[in-house]
Amino acid sequence: MKKLVSILLTLLLCATCFAVAMVPASAGDGGKCGENVSWAMDNEGNVTITGTGPMTEYNQASDSPFYDKRYEVKTIVIEDGVTSVGQRSFVYCTNLEVVSIPHSVEYIGVQAFMNCDSLSYLSVGENCTAIRDYACRGCTSLRSVSLFGGTTISKYAFGGCSAIERVYFYGTDDEWANLDVDTGNTYFRNVNPTYEVMVTQIAGPGGYINDSGTQTIVRASSGRGELQMVWARPADGYRFVGWYKDGELYSTEAELTIFPTENMTLTAKFEKIEEESHCAWCGGHHDNAGLIEMLIGWFHGILALLLGARY
Repeated sequence: MKKLVSILLTLLLCATCFAVAMVPASAGDGGKCGENVSWAMDNEGNVTITGTGPMTEYNQASDSPFYDKRYEVKTIVIEDGVTSVGQRSFVYCTNLEVVSIPHSVEYIGVQAFMNCDSLSYLSVGENCTAIRDYACRGCTSLRSVSLFGGTTISKYAFGGCSAIERVYFYGTDDEWANLDVDTGNTYFRNVNPTYEVMVTQIAGPGGYINDSGTQTIVRASSGRGELQMVWARPADGYRFVGWYKDGELYSTEAELTIFPTENMTLTAKFEKIEEESHCAWCGGHHDNAGLIEMLIGWFHGILALLLGARY
């Protein structure tokens, strides 16, 4: 009897271990934060937001899916395609340190990052036209901000951000002087800007961008007037034509050294290399267009001889 009980207990223990082993490890959490926008958070507190269009505008901080996770969120990566940071999305995320905001984001909503007191750096993309009321108020560890000319900074967007030391500004002196900064942003407005430029490199069909030749769009920033390198690499069967800026030829050098003083976009254009055909008649090589022209010429010559012989 004791032996039977021992066997049954052993089997039960094995079954329990097997059942535990079959339960998958926690894969974090996720859900919706916009009509076409979703979020996912891993076990380390890294949040990724993906989709197209705006995030949800929350009436209260407690309505946001991140409110109950406000002590867990460490980093936020918003991917290209999302067009806003919804109001009150990340209020009181006190352990949030890093935020990555793409160029597709058009505004940062009211109180979006309010009281995120571990956030140290905020970078705003070139299409962001508004940082709305109290967006970063109380971010007491915020030391540097990066933004483009033409951005409106609303009431107390940076209120209480007394640690700000540097603003990286992608714009002209006049744009900085005319920067639309509303009241209550004293700490922000008293910082002298560090002027930056953004060079956007785009590869047209038939090629790639950067020194390894693997990408079709690259954005590189540096201090205004500092050296930047741009590279274009044709794909197999194509040749590089030139870099174009505002529709005009800028350079025919595939590897280019520039010293930009303003934001600029350079587009690399490529053209397909026509395949050459071996001519069985003359033993030479012709591209397809040349071969067709040669055949037409011979046809006309033969036709002329026949007509001449007839008459």
